[in-house]
Amino acid sequence: MAGVKWFSHDWHMGQLSDTQTEEVQRDYAAHEQRLRPVVPAGVLDLLDLSVHDAQVQSVLLGEGQFTWRLLVGDLQRGYEFATLTYFDAEVVGGADDLAALDLSPEGAELLYDELDLVADGRFIHRVLVWPEGEVWIRFTDLRLELTPADPSDRYQGTGRGTGRRRPAEVVRSLLQSTFRRV
Repeated sequence: MAGVKWFSHDWHMGQLSDTQTEEVQRDYAAHEQRLRPVVPAGVLDLLDLSVHDAQVQSVLLGEGQFTWRLLVGDLQRGYEFATLTYFDAEVVGGADDLAALDLSPEGAELLYDELDLVADGRFIHRVLVWPEGEVWIRFTDLRLELTPADPSDRYQGTGRGTGRRRPAEVVRSLLQSTFRRV
């Protein structure tokens, strides 16, 4: 299975020409417009949600369901907690082990995401993760719940932009409290 289709690490890191970068943005915008008339309301909510720089607050992987709570937004728009619950869900690509991505508030941030329709009629949500990695979730429907958050909820520690990573033993202990499999 291939990686993200549009918003790759090369795209994010500026390794494409200006023309290629603009082409990616145009192609995905056109793709998104073709999807809008055929997606259920919950999936439409996902198309309207920006996960750029979102911090993962928690992850729950259960039988046929995947839920993560994200802190989304910025100082200009304000912050919200977005709880995304994917139904008939499978984590089908990207990281072999979700724990390896360090999906904790102090670890990874979400960079860009893309939604696509799979040949079997389901959807796939591909998410580019900082500092590296991807998560791909195949699903049939989605529920999005938004609740207010405060700028102080945003973790300011050793994550993106600081050039440092937390020691592995601290990350493992964080994941044990943040990442739950049911």
